[in-house]
Amino acid sequence: MKRIMVVILTVVLLASVFAGCASKTSEEARGYDSSADYQGETSQTDNYLKEGAPVPAPEAAGAYYEDGGGVYEEGRKAIKTAEAQVEVLDFETAFETIKSMLGDNGYIEESNVWKTPAYYNGEKIMLTNGTIRLRIKEENFMGFTEGLSSIGTVLSSRSYEDDISDIYYDTEARLGLLKDEKARLEDYAKKVDDPEIFFQTQSRITQVIYEMENLQGTLKKWDSKVAYSTVSITITEKHPGEESALEKPKGFFERIWDNMKDSVGFMGDVVVFLFGILPVILMLGAFALIVIVIARKASGKRKKDIENK
Repeated sequence: MKRIMVVILTVVLLASVFAGCASKTSEEARGYDSSADYQGETSQTDNYLKEGAPVPAPEAAGAYYEDGGGVYEEGRKAIKTAEAQVEVLDFETAFETIKSMLGDNGYIEESNVWKTPAYYNGEKIMLTNGTIRLRIKEENFMGFTEGLSSIGTVLSSRSYEDDISDIYYDTEARLGLLKDEKARLEDYAKKVDDPEIFFQTQSRITQVIYEMENLQGTLKKWDSKVAYSTVSITITEKHPGEESALEKPKGFFERIWDNMKDSVGFMGDVVVFLFGILPVILMLGAFALIVIVIARKASGKRKKDIENK
């Protein structure tokens, strides 16, 4: 019985040894794809890229910004935008003033100017209108928008900002993972002897480089929009014969004078109305008089007839 047990244990041990050798041989044959350390990081990177899951920003020394969703090294990233509609006396003067206010702190990205025909004192004039989209340094954004009232009457204005801190630092972290993957792939490609695995590795390196360039382009675009805010201005040239779309508040005596003019105007309208209907009143009066005379004559005749009876 003991001999049988010894034989069984020996067979089990030999089977375990052969299984271990076979597993090792299989892993070596698979090469790059079965590398435990690198395979884990590659899988993690692919998950981030495919699912778009947020990843923590890499830690580094420096100033940090925290908003409850993560800790960021550089600080808050926000894209500021403003829109305004301004009425001016002269378009060209307003345009030059805007360029002067802009100075070296920004640039005009796009402008669109058109002319509209109008009439003043019987003569045809051309009113100039236009839209301007400009980019200005973020630190000068507030002062510039507040200074628009110096070029004319601000009819409407709106400013807002888009906080992109989360998506910015997620994208930056994904770029870091891809850079790390590229370095590991390049090191691995130098050690590969199998041509098929080598070409697979090179194909993945090309794909990683493409993804890195896309992310780098996105980050550069965001950096530009964060550093230079966007301001869109619609400029309307005022008609010389019209009052401003936004009138200034009138004083006490001005309001009294306006009320007196309104009262005189109302009385004048009443007089004009009365004179206008005077012929109708005279005709109605004459008709009523005739009816009264006829009625009286008829009544007197009836009385005489009664008396004669």
